[in-house]
Amino acid sequence: MLEINTYTGGIASTNGYACRINESCFVVDAPDGMGAWLDSSGMEPAALLLTHAHFDHVLDAAMIQERWQCPIYAFADPSPELTLEAMFAAFGPTLSVASYRVNQHLKEGIAFELSGLPFRIFH
Repeated sequence: MLEINTYTGGIASTNGYACRINESCFVVDAPDGMGAWLDSSGMEPAALLLTHAHFDHVLDAAMIQERWQCPIYAFADPSPELTLEAMFAAFGPTLSVASYRVNQHLKEGIAFELSGLPFRIFH
């Protein structure tokens, strides 16, 4: 049975999801504070799926990847253009997204599994 737990955090109140299937867990997006929430919840993600690379969805990606040694699935490698760091800086505070490594680049039509759950990419 699939259990979806929602975390909302960061300055944009961005949602991240921890999806459990039996004893396995994967995470969708990584807003600021999600790593600590996962840790306090006792969840151990086997993978992190990023829907896109805007800063509010990836601020905890590096921490989650390092803490749980989990692969990251995403469309592209991180870059300041994708994370919108420069645009955010125009509004005041500077923002620096910690670098994470994409292990599986997603493309149109690719099929894969996370925790035994099948996915197919439609861009």
